[in-house]
Amino acid sequence: MHSKRTIYTLAIGLSAAVAAVYGWTYWAGYKPRPSALALAQRAVGAKTESQRQKAAVALSDAGPEAVVHLRRLLHESRDASVRAVCAQGLANLYDYDSVDLLIEALQDDSPGDRGKLVRMRAAAALSRLWLRDLHFPAAAPPAERRQAVDRIRKMWRDMTNPSVIENLKKSDSYQGPWAELAGRKVPGKGTASPLPTKTEAGKD
Repeated sequence: MHSKRTIYTLAIGLSAAVAAVYGWTYWAGYKPRPSALALAQRAVGAKTESQRQKAAVALSDAGPEAVVHLRRLLHESRDASVRAVCAQGLANLYDYDSVDLLIEALQDDSPGDRGKLVRMRAAAALSRLWLRDLHFPAAAPPAERRQAVDRIRKMWRDMTNPSVIENLKKSDSYQGPWAELAGRKVPGKGTASPLPTKTEAGKD
């Protein structure tokens, strides 16, 4: 009887020790998800552009609380790659209040493919928001791009009636956050209007 009690006690002690070790291992390796503000700060202050871009990508996946930071970075970031990511992030969040910033980004004048990437992402973002292909000539000479921007600005002025935006949100093609509220099945994020990848920046 005494032997059985001893074995039982040892078994309980061993189980407790295993649970403690497992718990310590789990919590030691657990890293809470950074806040949108923390990610935005990294996207500005990280040492390398690659690190800043990585932070911007994470920020784009941080949900609605990231919107204000994505707007600011799109407007102010010194890195073309970060601005491009932010344009895509705002499109993924279907933030119609950022349309003016996205139109401004169509005129990004960073040299070479860097500026072209930002312009392509901004045009793709607007295409997603408006559910139409804008056919923006991201690689065209500045004068041709300015004409296209003027055309797009006029389109936006014609669309600023709130009822137009509401109709976009009710469209069967719309895959933004209001789609599920309207009772439509959403196939998955990114299905509405695929945005160009980085490798597409070098293509006309």
